[in-house]
Amino acid sequence: MNSLSCTSDWRAARAQRGMTLIELMVSLALGLILLLGMTSLFVNQSRSQANLDRIARLTENGRYALQVIADDLQMAGYYGNLSADPTTSTDWTIPADPDLPDPCATAVGALGDGTLLDDLVNAMPFHVQGYDNLAATTLSDCVDDIVPGTDVLVIRRVNTNPVNAATLAAGNTTRYLQSTTCQFDPGPGYVLDTVPASFTYRDINCDNDPATVDPLADVNRFLVRIYYIAANYRDGDGVPTLKRAELNALGNFDTVVSLAEGIENLQVQYGVDNNADGVPDTFCSAGCATANWPNIVSARVHLLARTVEPVPSYENFADNKTYTLGDKVLTAPADLDPDFKRRVYSEYVGLMNR
Repeated sequence: MNSLSCTSDWRAARAQRGMTLIELMVSLALGLILLLGMTSLFVNQSRSQANLDRIARLTENGRYALQVIADDLQMAGYYGNLSADPTTSTDWTIPADPDLPDPCATAVGALGDGTLLDDLVNAMPFHVQGYDNLAATTLSDCVDDIVPGTDVLVIRRVNTNPVNAATLAAGNTTRYLQSTTCQFDPGPGYVLDTVPASFTYRDINCDNDPATVDPLADVNRFLVRIYYIAANYRDGDGVPTLKRAELNALGNFDTVVSLAEGIENLQVQYGVDNNADGVPDTFCSAGCATANWPNIVSARVHLLARTVEPVPSYENFADNKTYTLGDKVLTAPADLDPDFKRRVYSEYVGLMNR
């Protein structure tokens, strides 16, 4: 009994010692195949997610950039309570000089010198002005790093938030526009200045009694905004970016805002109203005559947006499409780097204040 029991226990122990070398190798091979499959699935999902993120960012940047321009463009020529069109004012005349107003002008200027376009007040009728396919990388003395072959858009208007003129402090440097709502005030009925003492026009609650101290009309901050395509988001990074230089509260153009990365081109066509019925009769981009700019009532805005990063080589992607931006046509790879995905965004914008 004891001998048979020992033999049985030894055989059972021997049978339970583990797997053979072949079984172990097969198990490892199956495990590696499963691991490789999971790794491949993870890599593919990561690549797909990265591609979706690039496209989502491209879409978001393109739509946002177009919306920012369209919203601002709609308000071009908004001058608060100013009821008279500066274009028709006897204090302003369209100069014979074909040059456009200096977009970087900061001097306030004076009414009556409408042949001088180096100041803000005489540029007011140019609520919109554009530069078509600018060849230079600079514009006047306030904008640089411009991508050659892209348009530049200048918008003039006032802020929609009025400010109580009586609260302006001495030494103010912000450019404000004040227009009268008092029927007894003398012409021309508006003033653009920085000095608080210059804002003497009254609001609608006024009378014709010189002895009465009437409340002053509100003032609105005067805005000049220049939209352009910069070659870099940050210095030297090579990422084209929609940027905006604007006249700031200190009276200069040192404020430059980066609006959207990956915006590669901007093209604008301007609708000109030739018979004062509020409807565009013709569209121009290049060759808009100086006399036409005060008659702009609409615009077609076209943006070409691209991914911020190039498409990875493993996707075997090469852009070979043609992109139409109004009257400008661009083709990859002849005009554009083929390593990026792109989309065109366009919108027709009516100017509410024309």
